[in-house]
Amino acid sequence: MMYHAVSAPASLGTRNATAPISASARRVRAVRAAVSEPPPTSPSASPFVPRWNLSRAPLGPGVEPAPGTWVPTDQTIDDWRSIYRNTTLSTTDGNAPRTISSARVTGVIPHELTGTLFRNGPGLLEVYGKKLNQFFDGDGLIYSIAFEAGALTFKHNFVGTKGFTEERAAQKMLYKGAFAIGNPKGDAFYNPFDFDVKNVANTGVVDWAGELYALWEGGKPHKMDPVSLRTEGEADVVLGQALEVPQMAAHYRVIDAADPADKRLVAFSIEAQNSFMQPNRCCFYEWDVDGKQAARQTFGVPDATFGFFHDCLVTENWYMLVQNPTALDPQKLLTEYMFAKCALAQVIAFQDGKSALLHMLPRTEKARAIGQQAIPLANQFFFHHVNAFEPAGCNDASQVVFDSAPWKFMDFGMNLDMVNSKS
Repeated sequence: MMYHAVSAPASLGTRNATAPISASARRVRAVRAAVSEPPPTSPSASPFVPRWNLSRAPLGPGVEPAPGTWVPTDQTIDDWRSIYRNTTLSTTDGNAPRTISSARVTGVIPHELTGTLFRNGPGLLEVYGKKLNQFFDGDGLIYSIAFEAGALTFKHNFVGTKGFTEERAAQKMLYKGAFAIGNPKGDAFYNPFDFDVKNVANTGVVDWAGELYALWEGGKPHKMDPVSLRTEGEADVVLGQALEVPQMAAHYRVIDAADPADKRLVAFSIEAQNSFMQPNRCCFYEWDVDGKQAARQTFGVPDATFGFFHDCLVTENWYMLVQNPTALDPQKLLTEYMFAKCALAQVIAFQDGKSALLHMLPRTEKARAIGQQAIPLANQFFFHHVNAFEPAGCNDASQVVFDSAPWKFMDFGMNLDMVNSKS
């Protein structure tokens, strides 16, 4: 569903402030780009066929849905479940990058376009015969497309997390994801007090100053070699800055500037579980183009344990986080999770009628003169934001506008099992 709406500005009086701060939140139009299949390769093209060395047979192509239909067929559902099934399960592939034939490119790639595009996402939804029913639990697959003089080369590797490598060695599922139900090993023993989940490193990727990291907000980043895509291991230090808490958010912001010396990478960590009677620790990190620390600021965010902080926003004077209207559902925890009837993620429930909170965290002295703020927003769930800015003519950091794409609700029980050809 596409939205294009403007909500009324939300404001909150300040304490010891020289000026009030207001924030305007706008729900923006969600745009999906249509991507067409490129024409078949020319007779002279010789696409690279990777060596198949897995213990299972490749998956054959499925039957395409009938033209003009949108309801998924059983085959398309199976195709979704088996996404990347034909991908080699490598974390250390030493082969040369694969050349993408120019015959498969629609249009012309500018010769002056030079660089590498890195992407990350769930790349494995079946672990030795056990199908995952939620994409968010899929192991992270990093791939790169290098642009040079109009030519393209492609390379990929799975992120060599502890869970991924140990399951490959054992050739069976060992770890549960946040959306898994019961004991992933399949035996009778189930520990209802085990709240650990697999770090799947499948959500974000950042390439900065010659270093590459795969990101997943529930745990530490994984450092990778940007050329070979081999995993070096979990990182307690990112670009020279030690993490304030043992995790880093999956999304970050790049502050561009005409002068490269002013360009910044901005990322954040927030404590998943606060200490007794203490706010959740939060830290924003900034790096310059050379990967040197440009800023580091810590904050306390009260009552934020189940706020699900997935993304951030940054303006000239502010760091911004939206705390979602979610909370622990103790009844579901005790009556369902403890008896292996729901996933751990499902005990974090969306609260109807509860306000989301926009946390305004000072980045500069101008903002510190106003002070840290928590501004109520409408009862919506925020996954990803678009942008934020301070409007022209506002020179005292008292006004901010941000664009986001909130959901009207969120149910972490939604999964592939709910999709069927009769929907």
